[in-house]
Amino acid sequence: MKNRFSVIKEHFEREAAVFDKNFARFAPRYAEVIEALVSSLPFPKGRRISVADLGCGTGNITKALLKKYPRAHVTCIDLSGQMISLAKAKLKGCKNIEFHVADLREFKFGRYDAVISSLVMHHFEKGDKKAFYRKIYDCLKKGGVFYNADITLASNRYLQLMYMEKWLEFLRKGCSPAEIKRMLNNHKREDRPASLMKEMQTLAKAGFKDIDVIYKWYYFSVYGGVK
Repeated sequence: MKNRFSVIKEHFEREAAVFDKNFARFAPRYAEVIEALVSSLPFPKGRRISVADLGCGTGNITKALLKKYPRAHVTCIDLSGQMISLAKAKLKGCKNIEFHVADLREFKFGRYDAVISSLVMHHFEKGDKKAFYRKIYDCLKKGGVFYNADITLASNRYLQLMYMEKWLEFLRKGCSPAEIKRMLNNHKREDRPASLMKEMQTLAKAGFKDIDVIYKWYYFSVYGGVK
């Protein structure tokens, strides 16, 4: 039987070519999420900063980041080689970008002013989160930041059912019933989201301070903290 991360990798390798086309139909208000991530970085516009983009996908967040920080050095990491190929094409001509096809759990981080991540951490098992957040904490320079955009569970069953219904309402506007069924099956098989409150507690245990929620739309959150 394949391990879950092998299934996830195959999923994204298979769907990389249509990822950008489909993603806006699957993830509510994603442009606002990207804006929240980039706006959360506490550095003067244009400063030369070092950033790691965890689960960079096709490069959308790095592209937005470079508009504000054109001199930034960005390390883009993704489990899918197809995603990295698309990111390279999208970011062609941009300077100071490294691309790595790698499992984040095994990747050896450098030193960064900021680490950003989008829709990746919900793939991690609950027991692995604290150690990985500590790994991120350790790779940050003093005063560095980590901000994460992800799906996060509600604090009780009623709210979680409401979160799911809001997501389904969004999906029904642009997806067929077959697409929604496939997405929910993938979600059940591949994802291990935690509650937002637990995520913030885990960040605190890893050493982060000034932990905050930057943006939230029901099931989708942007949150993080400072070293």
